Amino acid sequence: SAAQFKAGVDYSNHVSSNASWFVRDEDGSDRALDLQFYDVAAFGIGFDFINKPTHTLTGRFGFSYRNENYQNPNTVDVNDAGLDFGLSHSLQLSNLSLVNRFTFVPSFNDFANFRFNHESFLELPLANPVWKLRFGLSNDYNSKPGNGVKKLDTGYFTRLVLNWK
Repeated sequence: SAAQFKAGVDYSNHVSSNASWFVRDEDGSDRALDLQFYDVAAFGIGFDFINKPTHTLTGRFGFSYRNENYQNPNTVDVNDAGLDFGLSHSLQLSNLSLVNRFTFVPSFNDFANFRFNHESFLELPLANPVWKLRFGLSNDYNSKPGNGVKKLDTGYFTRLVLNWK
């Protein structure tokens, strides 16, 4: 364990066949990144470049607020509004899904201060289809990390997911 905790919500609603709006929030902590607490909240619009029942590609653009509180008192905390860019690709294959997600969150105060996240996973349904099992890889890049912390953090995960669509 990397002593990491992450919780979040992501909601989107289509206003036409290809256009949508979204709101998302992710909170957590990560000892490996020296983050005592972090929060990224964002809202905006999305557009489906591919919108088929088994294949989607969605781009997002919006505004964000980023809060990062570091444990090391010599590291400057981040409390900035910024932009939120995202790209999500999903492909349904018979009984499993392959998903790739990318987000880029630069700060208005300093565009060189940004977070870039990547997550790719394979999702398998369990006996009850609202429960799924995810196996994946995540990369978290912080352009200005805390003192003594690497810019890139790569992790592998297994998650139990409840999806009540």
